[in-house]
Amino acid sequence: MTSRRSNNVKRAEWNKRCREELSAHIYNKLGITIEATQVRLKTNANDPYAWERMEEKEHLFSKNLSDLSTGQLKELCSGINKSFAPTYKRPVVSSHQKPDQDASFLEVVEPELNFVAKIDELHRDNHRLACEIRNW
Repeated sequence: MTSRRSNNVKRAEWNKRCREELSAHIYNKLGITIEATQVRLKTNANDPYAWERMEEKEHLFSKNLSDLSTGQLKELCSGINKSFAPTYKRPVVSSHQKPDQDASFLEVVEPELNFVAKIDELHRDNHRLACEIRNW
């Protein structure tokens, strides 16, 4: 039987691993350096990134990274670049803000073809091609 301490050690190891992998993923996709200890699933207005994810992975992003179970952390790590991806937030200038002030990051930039839309498009293409093969 696994002890509670052993489970906590495993969870801490997975938490560290996920943070490091997410940090690297943000850097590789967006060129933004975020310390692993500062990676967030629930981003706030000061974060320069947000997460675009498939609906079935939404439950992982409803909690803080430190609140996830070992199983959820494993699921999160295995979903990198498959079920979710970071996306840029763009600065939004309020009407009361002076032009030389830093803009706060509030809006998520919509890429030309976002991550979830691209996966949906690929699923449709796969289905269409499978039908073509069957009919051939």
